[in-house]
Amino acid sequence: MITPDLASGLAGRLGENQGGVSKGLSAALPLVLAGLIQKVGNGDGAQSVFSMAQTAFQQHGSSLGSSKGLLGLLSGTNTGSPQAGNMLTSIFGGQASNLATPLSSHAGISSGSASSLLSLAGMAVPALLGRHVKQNNLNASSMGSMLIGLKDQVMAMLPGGLGALLGGLGAAASRMGSAAAGAAGTLGSAMTNPGGDPRRQITPAPAGGGTRWPLILGALAVLALLFFFTRSCNKTTTNPTTTQTTPMADTTKGMPKPVAPAVSTGLDSASAALKAGWAKLGAMTAIKLRDGSTINAPANGVESKLVAYINDKSRPVDKTTWFSLDRLLFKTASSELLPDSQEQLDNLAAILKAYPAVKLKLGGYTDSRGDAALNRRLSGERAKTVLNRLVAAGIAANRLASEGYGPEHPVASNNTPEGRQQNRRVDVRVTAK
Repeated sequence: MITPDLASGLAGRLGENQGGVSKGLSAALPLVLAGLIQKVGNGDGAQSVFSMAQTAFQQHGSSLGSSKGLLGLLSGTNTGSPQAGNMLTSIFGGQASNLATPLSSHAGISSGSASSLLSLAGMAVPALLGRHVKQNNLNASSMGSMLIGLKDQVMAMLPGGLGALLGGLGAAASRMGSAAAGAAGTLGSAMTNPGGDPRRQITPAPAGGGTRWPLILGALAVLALLFFFTRSCNKTTTNPTTTQTTPMADTTKGMPKPVAPAVSTGLDSASAALKAGWAKLGAMTAIKLRDGSTINAPANGVESKLVAYINDKSRPVDKTTWFSLDRLLFKTASSELLPDSQEQLDNLAAILKAYPAVKLKLGGYTDSRGDAALNRRLSGERAKTVLNRLVAAGIAANRLASEGYGPEHPVASNNTPEGRQQNRRVDVRVTAK
């Protein structure tokens, strides 16, 4: 995956054969990414890596677009650039000085050349991550979820001797939760479902489509790794469902878009497929509200079901009846709502205005991939985003509550891309009417 121009240029600069340099860089890139994953799972965690990535992109982002730019980074590393050394130390701590020798043995290059490749990777990988963070408006939490979802894939790419140096990664990853299954296959998103609310039996909504995202970050092998970030936290929506549960405690939510600059819609293929499935919700129809106003929504959409539930005096408020918001879309691995979500947000606000006694709880959910704690955090942020948008539309904050539940209460199997799409969602529950 290393481009011939880059490998040739590096070989010339280092006085090594091209095959050895290519082999060395192919190991150094995932090694640095593994170090970042390990760091996410320890101590200061995701916020530290997030800040590091932002700084690296500011400093080295202009060098990422070409082999010439990357070779320019190498010019500094050959002279023992303090900046390069500090970056490796920030990632690996005391382990940084122990990496060159096994990399040298693995690639058949000198220890000095191995150090240079490590330094290059130590600047390029965080910068690439920083670029991905910026292009997708990620925060520390969503970035951390995506990194954790790469653990198995990255470890599988490491030569045994180098992987052993990162023995703590396996332990840290175990603490963070199991990583995405199918190292060579698709990676799902890391989102979650309501954990504290009563456990419920949910009627699955129709599946939404495949999850194949373009892998377009650039020429380096590390880009192929970073592409997987776009597959770790894709939020999609599900067809509305009324759910029945069997209690747990009342508590009160869903990641990724391709990095390719040409994609301007903010939709990955899974979200696009789900959006295409909105037609299954039925024709747009006028729904009359109690105050005499009307909203336009699909005949079988969540608005219709929610209004019917509110109007039905024979159905009391409980902790087991939830409705899945079926036309909300979030930016990949982010709590930012995409413009296509506005219509449903407006309808939800209109319903709340027409029924001033109604109160809602918003629950954020994800699929089971990635770290449950980070998924719960991101799902909570997404549920909170919906709450904030309703408040901005004029709904009193004391009528709303939100909570992220991570991967709990799935509405479909997490073993298929379609099922994972359905599990990445935001639900609402009427708490007063």
